[in-house]
Amino acid sequence: MTQEILMNDDRVPSPANATVGPRAGVDAAVGPRAGVDAETVADQARLIARYVARIERLNKAAARNGEMDASHVRILWMLATHGPMTLAELSRRLVLEQSTVNRQVNSALKNGLLGRDKDGDRKAYVFHATGEGIEAFERSISVTTAQLEGALQGMGEDASTLVLLMERLVADLPDTF
Repeated sequence: MTQEILMNDDRVPSPANATVGPRAGVDAAVGPRAGVDAETVADQARLIARYVARIERLNKAAARNGEMDASHVRILWMLATHGPMTLAELSRRLVLEQSTVNRQVNSALKNGLLGRDKDGDRKAYVFHATGEGIEAFERSISVTTAQLEGALQGMGEDASTLVLLMERLVADLPDTF
């Protein structure tokens, strides 16, 4: 695999008519040709990491278009998926320092995206998405999903296969939180 393809994440191989340069080894009809783009498992892992990073950039751009900080989207996504959480729980699930999450949560609180309640007799607060936060999150995520839907539509049955393979990949990853 060429260093150019592996290291420059702005040049992610995708089906195109190019056979040289940043998209070398990609065939317009079938996508990456066997043995060219990912010769080893390590090369494949790098490509997947780059593809995931590209989707994350898409999420960040959608958040900006929705006039919401990308950190707000991540927090709201976590709360929408797992329900109300304390700051410590959010920090652990986001794999970020608690001081970082504290700043992000305070910003989201200030913007009306989150609410907080006392966690029983403990001093800790439990954070939840407000109605405004849920609406903002839905607007932001709809931009991302619309773009992904557009890309998946052109894949035909391969889209279902991709989803199944992604599910297998994610299921085999270690649970870090």
